[in-house]
Amino acid sequence: MSDTMTDRLTGMLVGAACGDALGAGYEFGPPLLGSEPVLMRGQGQFAAGEWTDDTAQLIAIAQVAAEGHDLTSPQAQDAVCGRLLDWYYSPARLKDIGIHSSIVFPFGSSNHS
Repeated sequence: MSDTMTDRLTGMLVGAACGDALGAGYEFGPPLLGSEPVLMRGQGQFAAGEWTDDTAQLIAIAQVAAEGHDLTSPQAQDAVCGRLLDWYYSPARLKDIGIHSSIVFPFGSSNHS
């Protein structure tokens, strides 16, 4: 992979994490008026600047891809599932888990050691 592509992918991951952290303080709230400033703020369990489960799950996929795995292969998919389950069983998950994720994850949890 070229340095340019690595820089772009890194920028995409950092940008997604920053956007998630910025949006975490507003998630599930009413829309802002056009005149209201957007601030980096916390909400609920989240401190200002802290990303949500969306970024945690993105990182799990990105780490496996960064190791050079073909994400369409069964081995890579197993590795992604393992990292997602590591997140699921971590204290970070207790802060936030999306509705869809909370439905899906228990089905794979019995296989985690």
